[in-house]
Amino acid sequence: LARALALVQGQATEHGLAISQRVDPGAVGLVGDPTRVTQILTNLLSNAVKYNRPGGSIHIEGHSPEPGWVEIAVSDTGLGLTAEQRAALFQPFNRLGRERSGLPGTGIGLVISQRLAEMMGGSLRAQAQDGPGACFVLRLPAVGAAVARPAAAAPDELTRPRPGPRRHLLYVEDNPLNAEVMRGILAQRPGIELEVAGPVASGL
Repeated sequence: LARALALVQGQATEHGLAISQRVDPGAVGLVGDPTRVTQILTNLLSNAVKYNRPGGSIHIEGHSPEPGWVEIAVSDTGLGLTAEQRAALFQPFNRLGRERSGLPGTGIGLVISQRLAEMMGGSLRAQAQDGPGACFVLRLPAVGAAVARPAAAAPDELTRPRPGPRRHLLYVEDNPLNAEVMRGILAQRPGIELEVAGPVASGL
């Protein structure tokens, strides 16, 4: 959480956003890959900054809703989400109309974050809220919990080398946070070599 906050604190300050956090003593340890957990939290915090209102706030809360699980909730005071938007949230490249707002984004950050959470035996969801703002909840096994990973996310299946030549993927992206999320997901695919180009001219 500290690493993710360090990556978005500058953006939050520019927008005049106050960030608060409260983590229950029983929720300080969870089971997950540190890099992937940081990527998910960074994405959630980055969205909370991007879609907030000037002078608004972001609150992070960690707790254990039941034995064996830890949940980290990231809530903001921004635009909020309708029930219809929540239902369509995790569709790739669907920005829920935000593409007309002028705010940058591709609509894949939440999709990747949800997949990473599931690979670690957890989940990511948007929680219904009363009033303005949005709240996203990352749920992962607590330290010491015997939680089986879903069969579809078996590590050997994800990391088994694919037959044939290595493939080269060029990713044109000027947002370093998005680039790190993409590096994380493609690190699970040994047959793909990723190259990130910042400016569009460089990509061309």
